[in-house]
Amino acid sequence: MTLTGANLTGATGVNVARVGGGGGGGGVTVTNIAVDSTGTHLTATFTIDPATAIGDRNVSVTSARGNSGPVTFHVFAPPAPTLASISPTSATRGSPSFTVAFTGTNLAGGAVNVVRPGGGGQNFVTVSNVTVNQAGNGLTATFAIAGGAALGPRNVSVTTGGGTTATKTFTVN
Repeated sequence: MTLTGANLTGATGVNVARVGGGGGGGGVTVTNIAVDSTGTHLTATFTIDPATAIGDRNVSVTSARGNSGPVTFHVFAPPAPTLASISPTSATRGSPSFTVAFTGTNLAGGAVNVVRPGGGGQNFVTVSNVTVNQAGNGLTATFAIAGGAALGPRNVSVTTGGGTTATKTFTVN
């Protein structure tokens, strides 16, 4: 984020506070503060926790001269994720660890869900090593299917701070 003003040279911090109170920066952390040579532009990295409440934050700059007046920064809800495909779509009962690739949108911070339709006892499909690409449109996860897993379909989805995708079918053969 870039903040524009005057006399920013020597800035020692960027303060973020929830409008109306409610505790500090409200899930926004500021790092990598740098001021340009003219002292009129400050850049900083704002990291927003996925569980952060939606709403306005007051942002101000601290320097040897004191604190600047606040400007408003709005935290929006994360966009809803979508799931276009998974590959492979099936594997054999007792399969050791293998990679499943997911394509979609807004998958950053995603957790993979594997559920047997209608409940029906234990799932016996373990998911680990979930990794999302930088663009947020691709995800990989390691699946392992126990030897005692029931044959048949599983509903697979991805959950992020923006919600849960529609399901795709993964079948245990």
